[in-house]
Order: sequence, then structure tokens, then C-alpha cells
Amino acid sequence: MKTGLGVKLMEPQHITFLAFALIARLFLGGYFLLSAFGKLRDMSRFVQGTLDYRVLPTSLAKAFALLLPWIEIGLATMFLSGFALQFAGGFTLLLLIAFTAAIFINLRRGRKMPCNCYGLASSELINWGTIARNLLLMVFALIVALHEDSAVEIGQLTSEAGLVPLVTISLILILLACCYLSTRLVEAAVDVFVTGRKLSRAH
Repeated sequence: MKTGLGVKLMEPQHITFLAFALIARLFLGGYFLLSAFGKLRDMSRFVQGTLDYRVLPTSLAKAFALLLPWIEIGLATMFLSGFALQFAGGFTLLLLIAFTAAIFINLRRGRKMPCNCYGLASSELINWGTIARNLLLMVFALIVALHEDSAVEIGQLTSEAGLVPLVTISLILILLACCYLSTRLVEAAVDVFVTGRKLSRAH
């Protein structure tokens, strides 16, 4: 959109997308940062938890477990700084697909085991809701991977939307909280639904 003075203004829809792309990458950055620190608090336990999935040879599983927290810190840095976002988004998508495949395999085996998704920060067991949560995270990663506009900064968004910086930051924090609650609600809802279906079939 252009004004009579030839100044280019952004469409409201594009501003909305910029906001969503920014929220997606900031959420993924925070998610991986917390996940990595949770694992680093007790690496021996996390390594054993990775071995318990029984989807990789022992030596490969150990190497993957030792590298994963540092990979997550690297991805978090990219998401939070806006550096190499398309690579970070694409790599995250592949990583989440691998995680989801490992969880799916163990659920099909009938195993209820700790997720180890956040290291010591969580003791939750894997369930179908875990897969649903990962699918939602994949959507966030896909948005970041496919659109260069994901590199938008808070200051740029504030300027384009014509908002007061404090208002913009407050809205971003609220939306990040909503993203977190959404992932937890989706995870819980799917787990309850699948459990309910199994119980109804049993009767």
C-alpha cells in the first residue's frame, strides 16, 4: 500500500503475519533454551533417558544425547537473535519430526516412559498429546523456515503497527504466554481424548 506521498505502508494483514512470525520464533527460542538447560542439569539422566527410547544404536544414541542440549542452545540463539532463521526453522522441523517418530514408535510398542523433553524440568510420560504438542511446534518452525519476514524485530513491528513500545512488548509477552498455554492445552486435550477412546472401546 502506498500513500499519496509515495511512502510505502504495510497492509494490516502483513503486520499481523509479522507479529505471528515474531511470536513463533521467540517462543521457539525460549522453548529450546529452557529445554537445553533442563537437560544440562543432569546429563547422565538425560543420556539414559535417550537410551531408553531404543530407537538408535547405543553409541549413536549417547552421542546424540550429549550433543542435543548444545544444538538446542544454538537454535535458541538463532531464534532469539534473528540470525539464519530459515536454517534454524528448517533444522528444528527435522528435529521435531525425529522426536515425534521416536515417541510414536514407543507408544505403538505400548510403552509409557518419561518424555525427557525438558530434562529435570519435567517428569511427564510420553502420550499422544506429546505428539500433538510437537505438531504444533512444527507449525511454528515451518512458519519461521518459509518466510524471511520472520526476522522482523520488535522495534520494526512497533513502528509498522504504530504502537507504543511498552504496549508492543506487553502484547508480545501476553501472546507468548498464550502460545505456551496452547501447547499445554492441546497436549492435555489430545491425551484425554485418546485415553477416553481407549476406555470406551475396553467397555
